[in-house]
Amino acid sequence: MKKDVEYLLLLGALSLLGLSRAEAQVSAPPALVSIIPQIVDGGVWATTIVLTNTSPNPTNVSLSFYQGSGSGNTQRWDLAFVEVAYTQTGSVSLPAGSSLFLHTPGTAANATVGWGQVAEPYGSGTPVVVAYAVFIQEIPGQSDQAGSAQATVASARFLVPFDNTNGR
Repeated sequence: MKKDVEYLLLLGALSLLGLSRAEAQVSAPPALVSIIPQIVDGGVWATTIVLTNTSPNPTNVSLSFYQGSGSGNTQRWDLAFVEVAYTQTGSVSLPAGSSLFLHTPGTAANATVGWGQVAEPYGSGTPVVVAYAVFIQEIPGQSDQAGSAQATVASARFLVPFDNTNGR
């Protein structure tokens, strides 16, 4: 909140001086970014993204997704959801104290693996939106396999343990 007020005061001062934000090279208040380290869709996999607003106020979050493109690189991924027509530039509104479940269709012939970002207004510096992914492998005649990946505040490094025993 303090950073938002400081930002608005700075914009007001700039306008009194006759300067635009672009001329003064002032940036918007930062967003708090959390990373969902694992998302998979297609083949025998589907993912559910769960977003929960833990605050007593409504908020908006922006979602961005990236997929592997070979040689350790990633590229933007226009991940589809059953519930909504989502675009990379859009944001998702979350009422106070609510949860939103976004399911990938899982209908592509081959699996695509990637990760996601959840960006919310900076506020107090502590995320108010809890996010995680639940990915499910469904093979006819076999028990379903499921895993989850909780979003964590972005950092330089993080570990994603995964047990692929017996190729599952």
